[in-house]
Amino acid sequence: MGKQSMLTSVLLAAVLIGAGANVLIFFRYLQVLNTAQRLQLQAQQLQAEAAVINRNLAVARSLAAESLELARKNPGLANVMRQFTPLLQRLQLNPLPR
Repeated sequence: MGKQSMLTSVLLAAVLIGAGANVLIFFRYLQVLNTAQRLQLQAQQLQAEAAVINRNLAVARSLAAESLELARKNPGLANVMRQFTPLLQRLQLNPLPR
């Protein structure tokens, strides 16, 4: 009878340790899940901001290209546009020749 009592105690201890480990793993899983959800939300916000930035960059590039074309036709504007050569280069547009 003593061996069965000892075996029962050992098995009960193993079950309790396993249950405690499962509870700890479950709470860690919840923490990781919350972190993943926060990161996903941040990624969505950054994607939205990137879309706005890309749209604004396209508008600026288009406006600058139209301004360059107008400056090529109107010599008076060419002098004004030459001031913006560094900006035009950053927008990957060919500035007016000097």
